[in-house]
Amino acid sequence: MDRPRRCAALFSLLAGLLLGWAPTTRAGLLEGVAAYARGDYAAAAREFRAAAELGVAEAMFNLGLLYEQGKGVPQDFAEAARWYRKAAELGHAGAMSNLG
Repeated sequence: MDRPRRCAALFSLLAGLLLGWAPTTRAGLLEGVAAYARGDYAAAAREFRAAAELGVAEAMFNLGLLYEQGKGVPQDFAEAARWYRKAAELGHAGAMSNLG
């Protein structure tokens, strides 16, 4: 992930934490970010998917990034676009940008 995307993802995660996501979704995101940071992309994908299925736009965006890059999941641009679209529908600016 390039530096601007990494910064945008981190900013979105921190903003979500400050806005008070439910503890379960917060834990999934934090675990996903930690797994990604240590290079365990499969675990990151599992954590982000769990939070994404609960409706968390940041997790949807992060899962889209993993599909786009083929990290922890098979590279699949259609699946990346699907997750970006879901996040964009919830107002996630990074997802909107990636779709464009």
